[in-house]
Amino acid sequence: MVFGTPGKERLQLNEESLWAGCPVEAWPPDFPKHLDEVCRLLFTGKNAEAQAYGVANMTATPTSFR
Repeated sequence: MVFGTPGKERLQLNEESLWAGCPVEAWPPDFPKHLDEVCRLLFTGKNAEAQAYGVANMTATPTSFR
């Protein structure tokens, strides 16, 4: 939500994933390699395969994207 005037804005974030427990390392060390593969799949129109690949290979914890 945005409150205020153009000279002084205030933002309020109400997204639950911002407050989902203690800090953890959510990205595996080989994340960039897997990101390249997800991009390749997306650019060839294989969206479902890209999603499945990302969930299987791009998260350490938690095991799914929000």
